[in-house]
Amino acid sequence: MTQHLPATPDTNSRSPLCATINLSGSIITLNGAWHEQLGWPAEGLLDTIFVTHVYPDDLEHVISAIHLAVSNEQPVRFRCRYSHYNNSYLPINWQAHFKLDTLCIELIGLLAR
Repeated sequence: MTQHLPATPDTNSRSPLCATINLSGSIITLNGAWHEQLGWPAEGLLDTIFVTHVYPDDLEHVISAIHLAVSNEQPVRFRCRYSHYNNSYLPINWQAHFKLDTLCIELIGLLAR
């Protein structure tokens, strides 16, 4: 059984993780909180598929939530474990909102307590 240890960075920070993904799921923008809180350099995530870093047991739920945000054009909230650069996973509360004008999904996440 794999044990996932807590991340070492300051998880008390409340800066939101902000990202935009296209309809294929690729991350096209992200803010500095991804590096500050999850250790990921921007070049390590840009153009990768967002769900690639979701904990495997949470994957189906996350895909369903994102599909719901697109189909309903309403914000959807969900929680999942997302990988830290150090190979641990952190629980994150997300909101996904589909933007019809850009055909992208905006994601805002906060580390769960």
